[in-house]
Amino acid sequence: MPATLLWLSLGTFATGTALFVIGGLLPAIAHDLGVSVATAGHLVTAYAIIMTIFAPLTAAATGAFERRRLLVVMLLGFAATNALAAMAPNFEMLLLARVAIALSVAGFLPVATGYALATTAPEKRGRAISMVVGGLTIATAAGAPIGSLVGEHLGWRAPFWAVAVVSLLAAGGIRWRLAPQPGVAGAGIGERLAVLREPGVVPILLQGALLIAGAFTLYTYFASFFHAVLGFEADGVAVAILAFGIGAVLGNPLGGYMADRWHPRKVLAWILGLQAVLALGLSVLPALFPASALTLAMLIIVLLWSTIGWAYSAPQQTRLVRIAPHLAPVLISFHGASTYLGSSLGALAGSAVLASGHVAWLGIAGAALELLALALLLSRREPAMRLAPAE
Repeated sequence: MPATLLWLSLGTFATGTALFVIGGLLPAIAHDLGVSVATAGHLVTAYAIIMTIFAPLTAAATGAFERRRLLVVMLLGFAATNALAAMAPNFEMLLLARVAIALSVAGFLPVATGYALATTAPEKRGRAISMVVGGLTIATAAGAPIGSLVGEHLGWRAPFWAVAVVSLLAAGGIRWRLAPQPGVAGAGIGERLAVLREPGVVPILLQGALLIAGAFTLYTYFASFFHAVLGFEADGVAVAILAFGIGAVLGNPLGGYMADRWHPRKVLAWILGLQAVLALGLSVLPALFPASALTLAMLIIVLLWSTIGWAYSAPQQTRLVRIAPHLAPVLISFHGASTYLGSSLGALAGSAVLASGHVAWLGIAGAALELLALALLLSRREPAMRLAPAE
């Protein structure tokens, strides 16, 4: 496996940290910039909406661009916009900076993954993808909790500066250590949108968006939730985020194993059901028992909740690819878009819960979205697997 691919993994680590660290910084941002935590949550919503819209469009519009140069330009833009966020004098400018951050890096992961696939022998492509995507997992397990601690002790602006520095390192490594790779003009925007007419695609994407929405309803406001129900300060919140990150590391391979062993629709049904029960438990248990007796139990629930939630990606993508294998790259790009759509919906739902004054209900709201996804999954027959392109 080429060690040079580690530079791509460093890039995905930077982009993943920018996405996941924000949940632990929202209270500090809200306090410093004079807005409510619910309003600060729009930083997550705006980022996710931009990624939902522009990730597939970027992939279509930049297909013919030389790959190495495109990756470097994206990371340089990402570094610059994170620096702008770190210097934002007010909430409005920070929100605009988050939009610019999302625009600068939309499509980075598909391009990085495509580069790894094109430069790796067929028998090693699975490991190449794991290496690139592994940066996201590490960002969840390490980047987010470390960033949360850094933000507490050095101020919320420090993690933005740190992400900018890591992005510059990744850009330099890609520029000087990776070989150029020509682009290939692929499906245009119209052709990509036409994929949505394939039977079953839209309902599956909607199920995935609702699943992610249920998770981000709670995760976006982790700091506020654990402060309210367990009295956690910043260090305690970082531990909760670490438990979430460990779950991500465990859940990714678990999902792949389950998708290979059982029908992916059945796997998704179990994931949704268990996610709902665990999210509900996070809200209900503090109402039944004193906080002093719950800390360890709540952290274990977060670990299980994250593990099961992160197991969703492989069976979900398997379901999509089974519908039309010849359209796999386009379907996977829409899977990514649905993930970002779900995170924006979850942030909005969590913001509404916070605005109501019932922070402890975040788990209940997340569970409701998971159950809605489960009802949609069970209400529809699974689309037939297509073995060849339609005539």
